[in-house]
Amino acid sequence: MKQSITFECEVITPMFLAGADGITPELRPPSIKGALRFWWRALNGHLPLEELKKMEGEIFGSTEKQSKFKMSFIKKDFLITTEKPLPHKERSFTKEAIRTKEVFQLTFRCQNEAIATIIKNLFPLCCVLGGFGGRARRGFGSVKITKPSDYPNSLEKIYILLNNLVPSRFILIDDKIIYKQTQKQDYPYIEEIEIGRANANLLRTIGQATHDINKKNGYDYGEAVGSANPRFSSPVYISALESNKGLQSVITTLHHPKIKKAYYDIQKELKKEIL
Repeated sequence: MKQSITFECEVITPMFLAGADGITPELRPPSIKGALRFWWRALNGHLPLEELKKMEGEIFGSTEKQSKFKMSFIKKDFLITTEKPLPHKERSFTKEAIRTKEVFQLTFRCQNEAIATIIKNLFPLCCVLGGFGGRARRGFGSVKITKPSDYPNSLEKIYILLNNLVPSRFILIDDKIIYKQTQKQDYPYIEEIEIGRANANLLRTIGQATHDINKKNGYDYGEAVGSANPRFSSPVYISALESNKGLQSVITTLHHPKIKKAYYDIQKELKKEIL
């Protein structure tokens, strides 16, 4: 039986997300769906690649099958602001962004109860572990869910959602969520999740930490935590979470087949500066 799920959301860090023209700030369903796919894959590091692709196609659609859910927005025209993608630099370039405090409503129409259960758990995880648009891996584009009111603003709540989706694959220990995976797969998947202390200048702190550690480690920085040239998306994904303490960092470390053991210390150094 078809089911509908509606989330009311609020932007909590500036969102560099453009519409079809690639310039005008706009929040579109394909952007949400792309993020959902990414985090679903990242949750399923126990699956062989072919099985992962098959299951992904069953949920999100493929060249041969339609998606098992559809999305629609109810929103006002977003107010646009001008923000620095590199907030730690006084003379940084600026870009237009959807400003913080903007709200929108997102409805999922699911083909059956099983898909609805996935969405009920996956979309909140997507919001708290990541963001939408440019610089999402460095804290921008983060969103909190205001309704339903059980926004996952703690490791315990994140842990519950993870285990609703992939039972017995994660453990919560020593203020970390750790993925229990013995066989390494050749695609990115979650290894651990941590939450940092409250920080009123979180985006600046993230930017300054990445700048300092890049300067210190040079080429090795790009190999460890991502680079623009050559293109390598960071396996250290930093998002923002809003709690009663204020903005806090959520750092999700992804296993990546390109990462060498020698680079783990650089990742740890970056996380230490932000946590």
